[in-house]
Amino acid sequence: MKYEPGYFEVSIIDQALVKNTNTGNSQIVLEVQPVKWSSFDGQANDQPIDDGQTRHIYMTITDNTKERILSTLRAIGFCGGSISDIETKKEERDSRLIGLQVKAVMKSQEYQGSLKERWDLVSPRNNKSESPGEQLSAKDMLELDTRCAEVMAATEGEGKTFKPIPASQLGPAEPLDIDTPF
Repeated sequence: MKYEPGYFEVSIIDQALVKNTNTGNSQIVLEVQPVKWSSFDGQANDQPIDDGQTRHIYMTITDNTKERILSTLRAIGFCGGSISDIETKKEERDSRLIGLQVKAVMKSQEYQGSLKERWDLVSPRNNKSESPGEQLSAKDMLELDTRCAEVMAATEGEGKTFKPIPASQLGPAEPLDIDTPF
């Protein structure tokens, strides 16, 4: 069975550190079993998968990929002291990934005239390349303060401090009006 491209929750069922016979590069190979699928567009979320099929995630270790791979491994729970601790013969608890449920992504990729599944772990964000924006300069902050001053003054409590309302005093929540355009 070929899966639809999307985001998956997968269970790691085996791990190995091997040498790619074609390139000579070291690779981490994770054998995973998909358990949930979500579409890229968000139309279908957390659809259960119970077909028993497995897939492989290959992570080739090079000078250009080693930081991203180690960051991804750390994010999913790898605590080994060295990358060689991934080897399945090592029985230390902190190097075992088997049994973890993690996020993965699968995209279709053309290879030798047919579509193949390309699996990868979902990597943590690299804050340097995917920054949410630039830090505001002092001038930008002053302009923002000026633009918001009227609203801030209208909501200021004249020396009163904010006190949250205890949950016991709140009534039932009203449903959100999701048809209201922004």
